[in-house]
Formats: sequence, C-alpha cells, structure tokens
Amino acid sequence: MPIGILKLTIYLPGAHSLKDKRRHIKPLVNQLRSKFNLSVAEIGGLDHWQTSYLLIAAASNDAVHIEQTLTAVAQMAESTMRDGYITQQDWEIITE
Repeated sequence: MPIGILKLTIYLPGAHSLKDKRRHIKPLVNQLRSKFNLSVAEIGGLDHWQTSYLLIAAASNDAVHIEQTLTAVAQMAESTMRDGYITQQDWEIITE
C-alpha cells in the first residue's frame, strides 16, 4: 500500500504572535482534513510566529491517486493562504 507524504513550509509575514499564527494555520489544517480525508500535523516552527511546517500524509491503494491528491492539496493550500505563502514543498511516495 503506497503512502504519500507532503511537507509544506508556510511563511506568514503578518503574524505577530503565536495566536496570529494559529488563526491562519488552524482553518487551513481543518479544511485540508475535511476535504481530502488525510492526516495533517504541524511538525515544526511551533515557537516561531511567522513560520509553520505542516506534514500531510495520505494512504491509498494507488500511487497515482496519492500523487494527484497531494498535488491538489498543495494547490489548495497555496490558493487559500491569504496572509501567507508556501515557501517550500517536498513530497514523496513510499511503496512496499
């Protein structure tokens, strides 16, 4: 069973506190979880106001489906970020 992993680095230049950062990141995380039915976790930058690192994981029986899903996730994240932008995205698909 293939597993896809997408790592997003998000920069929020307007965030001036951790509360500001959460105000932007939490809706994005919830939206990705509900629309694509995948796992999303903030894995780094927890103490930095303007940077967030998200790890997104998806499992399927088809690697092509995972690739399409992760591409759609990255595009949706980019389009929904009003006060920030994605500075880096890395993804990989792990197969047995």
